[in-house]
Amino acid sequence: MNNKIYVSDVASELHDEWRASRKLEEGGFEPRIKPTKDQSWIDKNGTDQVDIANIGYENLPEDWQKENKDSAESAVNLVSDYLEKTDKVSSSSLSVFIEEASAKIHDEWLERNSWAK
Repeated sequence: MNNKIYVSDVASELHDEWRASRKLEEGGFEPRIKPTKDQSWIDKNGTDQVDIANIGYENLPEDWQKENKDSAESAVNLVSDYLEKTDKVSSSSLSVFIEEASAKIHDEWLERNSWAK
C-alpha cells in the first residue's frame, strides 16, 4: 500500500479534529496565533503571525502543515502495519491498537515539541 497518498488527507482531518474543540457558538474558532517561518506565506499575508485555528489545513503555512503531516504519516504507517500483521480485526484488538497508536503518536509529537513537556 502506498501510504503517501493518504497522508495529506489524514493531515487535513487531524487539523479539522483539533479545530473542532475550538468551535465558537457564534461561528469560527477560538483563535490560536502562532508564528511561522514560511517566507512565502509571510510575503503573501504580510505577517509572520498565523491563526492556525481559523485557517483550513490547505492554507496553513508549510511549517504548520508539516506538524500535521508528521502526525498523519505516523498514524497512516501504524494503521498500515497493524492491518498487514492482523488477519482478523476484533473490537478488543482494535481498542488496544488505538490506545497504543495514540500514545505513540503523542510521544512523537512531544519529541518534536519539547516545549510542551
